[in-house]
Amino acid sequence: PAPQPTPTPQPMPELQAWTTYTDPKGYFSIGIPPGWTYNPMANSNVPVGVPYVNCVYVENSIIVADFSVIVENIPLGYSLQAYAIAVETNSLSRFPGYRKYSENLLNINGRYFIKRVFSAYVSSPTGEQIPLYAEQYYYVSKNLAYVLNLEASLKDYQRFLDTFNSIISTFQPLK
Repeated sequence: PAPQPTPTPQPMPELQAWTTYTDPKGYFSIGIPPGWTYNPMANSNVPVGVPYVNCVYVENSIIVADFSVIVENIPLGYSLQAYAIAVETNSLSRFPGYRKYSENLLNINGRYFIKRVFSAYVSSPTGEQIPLYAEQYYYVSKNLAYVLNLEASLKDYQRFLDTFNSIISTFQPLK
């Protein structure tokens, strides 16, 4: 079944139990919900030195959902729409079984994002192909593009939608 579109995230009324991750180079901050943990393992797809964070939600020693933020330099004047097209063309379309469900322009906390919802298959450490649903949010500021990726397994996606919306509402680009 296709994921249902989600409404524009609203700020969380109660964030006391959340922690805030601030990028060491000062590019962004984002809230980490209770029960989620910072994943210190390097991502082989992210070049060394690129601002990046990944947080995971684990049940029974299995990652069932995660989110990441990556920042990349882009040419000055590159539009949000052009960036979203480039991500799909150069990255997402290469995932086995990639299927886009929706793409919308959203205003979140006074900033314009493009939100894309899609499914694809990813390989587990054992080589098994795992279906996942994901939401990606793109934000462009000057010569920086921010990508927020939130994903869960096919069977767990719906139960994480509220959490994903809350995570997005805490994101703050700092540069």
